[in-house]
Amino acid sequence: MANSFPTPQALLHWLKPRLPSDTVTLWGTKPATKNVHNLWLQLALGESTLFNTTPPLYLVEIICVTIINNKRKLHGSRQLLSDGTMQPCGAPLSRRMRAGESPEVAAHRAIQEELASVLKVDDVKEKVRIVEGTCKRKVYETQSRAYPGLRSRCVMHTVDAYVEGLPERNFSTEAEEFGDCNDELKGAAEKALRVKRNFWVWRWGEQGSSAAFSGLIVRTPNVDPYLYSGQYEDLNALL
Repeated sequence: MANSFPTPQALLHWLKPRLPSDTVTLWGTKPATKNVHNLWLQLALGESTLFNTTPPLYLVEIICVTIINNKRKLHGSRQLLSDGTMQPCGAPLSRRMRAGESPEVAAHRAIQEELASVLKVDDVKEKVRIVEGTCKRKVYETQSRAYPGLRSRCVMHTVDAYVEGLPERNFSTEAEEFGDCNDELKGAAEKALRVKRNFWVWRWGEQGSSAAFSGLIVRTPNVDPYLYSGQYEDLNALL
């Protein structure tokens, strides 16, 4: 593994000879990509792991929470980024998991960070009920869209949940990705491409996340399961 980089520049220096020529120049400049500061922060926060292979293998675990309300499911529709652009997002509430987190702990943290402002509570646990028996796990490999040139392995944990007190209509929430960074990381956070606002929509459907993921291609190189399944249009903000 290669995760101890003192600065984003050190990470960039390590990556360049291990990636196809000029690939890293696309990071943060090509639409739907992120920059080296994003990857460095993910490594520093324990949200991803980088393996010293050729090309490097980028490992990330994601918690995907399908919030159900009277046969409707909550999905993101788009995200406002820190550079002023809008990014489509057709996925349920999702976050990168951190080292040592269980899916249930990660699900509560995801709801806390994304929805606490509209629930108007300090701790969302009293508003959340995880549906027992819905937690599923899938693993797939593909080429990273966020970081061109990297191979990506995603461990996807899905779970269904009920959350009391959410708006009945479509709504938006403020977001501050990397907002919990300490002073040492704040400089990189300011240079990273960050989600500033999430826009949420309710969609009709009787199946939760566990059923929606049943058609994913598992551990199949070069195939994007979201495009294949038709269920989730974009999780690029996390991958």
